Amino acid sequence: MMRYLIVNQSKLKKNGVKSVARRIVNLSEVADITSDSIVPLLIESFEKTYDQKAEVIDFEKYASLEKTISLKEHYESEEFLFDKWRHFKTYKKEQFQWGNVDISLSINEDEDVIENINIASDCLQLSAIEDAHQLLKGASLTSPPSIENLDNQDILKDILSLLYY
Repeated sequence: MMRYLIVNQSKLKKNGVKSVARRIVNLSEVADITSDSIVPLLIESFEKTYDQKAEVIDFEKYASLEKTISLKEHYESEEFLFDKWRHFKTYKKEQFQWGNVDISLSINEDEDVIENINIASDCLQLSAIEDAHQLLKGASLTSPPSIENLDNQDILKDILSLLYY
């Protein structure tokens, strides 16, 4: 299982974890859990959470639809996976209390603005990351954008601190 985990070392250090292997356990090692036993419980939980009856779908039917194939090809393409990230000139990375953030941006030096930006984060407040992206794309490099009327100001301040302070 360890070969599938890529763990940010700063996150481990922050939480005082010396080894990922010590923190990972297969649930079947500590309880009688199999896919056959857990699937009905997951379905029941989803039905309760979404207040709707679950519907069984035929995977092969949906996998063979033209739209599904088209989407699969799009999301597997080099362009989708890497294109935006290839052209950035500056990269910032930091671990905060609320999570990790990786920022890649290109700068228009003639106009002193952020021309393009990508933000990746494990932050659970997705709206904060979306707000940061909207605030920073096209923003001036000389002064930070205002976050006065936005939610998640602590997260936004941390992100802005990587670029402005």
